[in-house]
Amino acid sequence: MIDQIFDRQYRAARKELNGALADGLGHAARAFLHAFEVLVRIEYSAPWKLPSKQTRAC
Repeated sequence: MIDQIFDRQYRAARKELNGALADGLGHAARAFLHAFEVLVRIEYSAPWKLPSKQTRAC
């Protein structure tokens, strides 16, 4: 009986731990992908394709 209770609690804890790890790694992967996309955009953006800023004459 004690072994069954221990096993049930162990499995529940492992399931929760695995879910937390998967969630944390998913957030880290999305953050890494976003940072990589920003760096690629900075590296390969052409300054002549950017819209010009409107300036007012004084």
